[in-house]
Amino acid sequence: AALRFALASDAVSTVLLGYSSLEQLEYAAACVARGPLGAPALARLPALWNQLEGR
Repeated sequence: AALRFALASDAVSTVLLGYSSLEQLEYAAACVARGPLGAPALARLPALWNQLEGR
């Protein structure tokens, strides 16, 4: 989800990744192939963030 979040933002131009296995790289490639997070998922993020902060 983090990679797809980065793809959804025009403000993000670079994402630094550090994988230690081919399986991790393949998983990341599969996530990126799904494209950016959709509007419904992005719309839920502020509420989830507030939950984490205990608001």
